[in-house]
Amino acid sequence: MTADLKAVLIGYFPKQIVPCPEFASARGVEEIGSVSTHISKGPANWITFWRHNDLWLFSSPDLAWSVVPQAERSAFRLFAYKLFPMRIVEAVQTEFSIPDLAVTPLDDSFLSVGYDVVCRTSETEFGCSPLSCNLLAEKIPVNRDCLLADASAAFELALKMETLPSEPGPYFVMEVFRQASVRA
Repeated sequence: MTADLKAVLIGYFPKQIVPCPEFASARGVEEIGSVSTHISKGPANWITFWRHNDLWLFSSPDLAWSVVPQAERSAFRLFAYKLFPMRIVEAVQTEFSIPDLAVTPLDDSFLSVGYDVVCRTSETEFGCSPLSCNLLAEKIPVNRDCLLADASAAFELALKMETLPSEPGPYFVMEVFRQASVRA
């Protein structure tokens, strides 16, 4: 990882938190905070509102919450994501140009919960987070949110991801934030 590489806030996304899968709870994981929505799912039919930005996230907390029915909001938590402008394919890092997204800055209610390595095989939403989706958390130390503790560990993992049992790349490294207060 380049020392001067800065992560850029790319958006917000509401996710339904489900009980921790057995494979992860045995490793001390309490919640799946991954970027992927394969375990902790997003709202049903969120995409049909077409309120997302070019990276398939929402540019403000209000837009993110607007796709969650009021009666279901207590089952969701709001996440925010910062993306390092780097794409990793077959252990080679290349620059990734992040589009201008006009994202509302993070406020004090968001706390960093760790770093994720996630694939994005098309120009749509981010896909699998191999730590949870491919059960790599069984072999790699993760925190209570099934994420890596620091960006260096995430880049190290991303560089060797395609040699591990996981999804095909390209891979991206993201910092994950969770809103501390629950919105009713």
